[in-house]
Amino acid sequence: MDLPSLNEHDGHVKLSPLQGASDPGPSIANWLFRVSDGRQRSSLRVLDVGCGRGDTVAWLVEQGFDALGIDVRADYVANGRDYLGPDRLAVLEGEVYPFPDDHFDIVISDQVFEHVADLAQLAKEVARTTKPGGVGLHVFPAKWIWTEPHLRAPAVHWLPKGRLRRGAIKLALATGRTAPYFTEWTLAERTRIFSDYSEHETFYRRPAEIRRVLEAAGLSVNLRDASRQRVLFKLGYPGLPAPLIRLAAWMYRNTRVMYLTTSKASE
Repeated sequence: MDLPSLNEHDGHVKLSPLQGASDPGPSIANWLFRVSDGRQRSSLRVLDVGCGRGDTVAWLVEQGFDALGIDVRADYVANGRDYLGPDRLAVLEGEVYPFPDDHFDIVISDQVFEHVADLAQLAKEVARTTKPGGVGLHVFPAKWIWTEPHLRAPAVHWLPKGRLRRGAIKLALATGRTAPYFTEWTLAERTRIFSDYSEHETFYRRPAEIRRVLEAAGLSVNLRDASRQRVLFKLGYPGLPAPLIRLAAWMYRNTRVMYLTTSKASE
């Protein structure tokens, strides 16, 4: 029997046509405003990697940026083109982005790195298409986040892929500790749907591994500052001692969400 992908659950917004822009959240928005401060936004090309149907691309355009998006899912992209037009969103076919070298001032991604099997190829294309002096922000779930955010199951992604992880997913489904998707299917079928997604479409990595891959592609990587800014924002910028702020930022990027910035050296 052919089973649906987890991405095809009822209510998945990327499966419906884009109706308007969507704010990417204060952390990403504030970072974009900081790095573009003092520059004419219309002169800044921004690429959203893993753009889906283009919610963030639409918001970037509203803010005055020259924004484009790319995604591996043609159906997602199609759902954004009626709103954004045919030229704002591209489908990735193969491994090479359909953009020239040194093309973008800013490259962002949100909830993408954990879905990329070949992170080295993504890093290579991000580096190639980023202008010298260009920057990037990449946001994705931490490896040791307690609840896997796509399945909404506790800690199953900590386990090695294979029988052990499938067993943990089955137990989570049987006890109601997952997202309430495909409840009309049997437990065995839901286990296959959730497990196939976990094994083939999620790839959680340690921060040091991600840094090595990005640096090997020619990008400078900062694992600390964006996470620190996020923690300060969530805490309301308290006057905490610097060591406590560093500890809170370390915990956040290792057990919650990674905010990673990149830059490409000027020639």
